[in-house]
Amino acid sequence: MSRWIFGLVAMLVWVCTVGASEFSEKIWASYDADALKPTEIFKVRDGVELHYFAPVTARVEGNNVAHLYIHGGGFRGGSPRGFYRWSRYLAEHGVSAFALKYRLLDREKRGKPTICVEDAKSAMRWLRANAEKLDIDPERIAVGGNSAGAHLAAALATLEGFNHPSDDLSIETAPNLLLLGSPALDLSEYFGTDISPVHNLNENLPNTIAIIGDSDSVIPMTTMEVFGQGVIDAGSDFEWWVFPGKGHALNAQNKSYLTPELMHIYYSYFNFLAKNDYVDEPLPAGDEVRTMIQQHKLGE
Repeated sequence: MSRWIFGLVAMLVWVCTVGASEFSEKIWASYDADALKPTEIFKVRDGVELHYFAPVTARVEGNNVAHLYIHGGGFRGGSPRGFYRWSRYLAEHGVSAFALKYRLLDREKRGKPTICVEDAKSAMRWLRANAEKLDIDPERIAVGGNSAGAHLAAALATLEGFNHPSDDLSIETAPNLLLLGSPALDLSEYFGTDISPVHNLNENLPNTIAIIGDSDSVIPMTTMEVFGQGVIDAGSDFEWWVFPGKGHALNAQNKSYLTPELMHIYYSYFNFLAKNDYVDEPLPAGDEVRTMIQQHKLGE
């Protein structure tokens, strides 16, 4: 099948699955390659960058929120460019959006991802240290990620160690919201419990949304239950969405179109941000954006 025919078929699948709603039309419109360029790239330190998308629309006074996205890739691959589209979409809704570039592990060696955790923490501390210059509220920073990136997002809220020597440890790293896609929360089998968020829960976990496939071989449902209960025990809100029959690669993207899975994920994330007053009320959407995903409750 030629690339052109494949693209046409993919587009038809997207249209049939997602349907025409105001939300899908708006987020599709943000998929313009010419617009997917950061406003600026900030260098935190060697190997660590924050790719910044400045708010495009006027923000509500006093609601200078920020969103940091951390890409997946097994700590050995991936790029912040994969989430330029989501960052751009958030910027169009008044959010200061950042995508993190962190140091990757050597593909040929089985190293522990301590440098990745260090880099995520350095980025979070840099954002808070520069909040005034960036015109963001240091206590209104949402952090999202997928797979290994979701591990790093959760690590910011749970792990006490793994700090870079140059960091100012007086600056907190815990996010104010967590948005986790297929999060690798338990790395104990490979790297130990000390670097596994699910084994380091605390009383300060923030409101969290988690999205996984119930057939994910990397993230067992039971692991998600333990983390979710930890969020609830901390007195925070835990929102859990599940793709029946789906595995781990929910955030996989094709440059030419928005996948049905990403459509559902982005809509769920946007609703969660609105629920926590980080963005305006979610755009109207038809029932078609809930056709592939189901809300799950702890204990079900």
